[in-house]
Amino acid sequence: MSRCERGSAGRPRPPPGRARATASRDDGSLAPRAPADGGAAIVVQALAAAALPAALADLSELLIATVDGGSPLGFEKPLARTEAENYWLSLRAELAAGSRVLLVASSASRIVGAGQLALSPWPNYRHRAELQKICVAPASRGRGIGRLLIEALHCAARDCGRSLLVLSTRLGEPAHRLYRSMDYRQAGIIPGWTRGPAGERYAHVTLYREL
Repeated sequence: MSRCERGSAGRPRPPPGRARATASRDDGSLAPRAPADGGAAIVVQALAAAALPAALADLSELLIATVDGGSPLGFEKPLARTEAENYWLSLRAELAAGSRVLLVASSASRIVGAGQLALSPWPNYRHRAELQKICVAPASRGRGIGRLLIEALHCAARDCGRSLLVLSTRLGEPAHRLYRSMDYRQAGIIPGWTRGPAGERYAHVTLYREL
């Protein structure tokens, strides 16, 4: 059984950039190194199903801040705390089964970012995975945490035997530009894929990358 099937994403390697971490520790996380901007060090680690309740408050605050700040991630603002909590708790079965990986980025013992890897169970899909709901707390943006999470998800995908990654994001947003800077290629654009609170519709782009 692989480390991924046991519910762990392994020990993701740090990317080049402002937020970095080195030297794996016994708890499976990465030993922190202070980023170049002088802020608190960032640690990225996998979160198992059993650890969700303890992290629920931080994860819910992160999701609410992200959605209410203009990045919907499938939700509509204002996002109620109960809805945020129920979403995170809904991941427990997939995390326990090993069909989903949840990584969190922490700074000063507080979760400031998160990202997920959805692993298809179908036999002819087992070479690919989908990146989902990557988010960074608004107050922590600009420190390279998003890039760090994505690179860690790449390592988790390799650990799970996945070589093709796909994702969908809103066209022209900062996240779109970040993915393109990390060698993601554009597969196509779907007009009006999502809608806003006033009924306005937004185009989304499908991106992919071979590891």
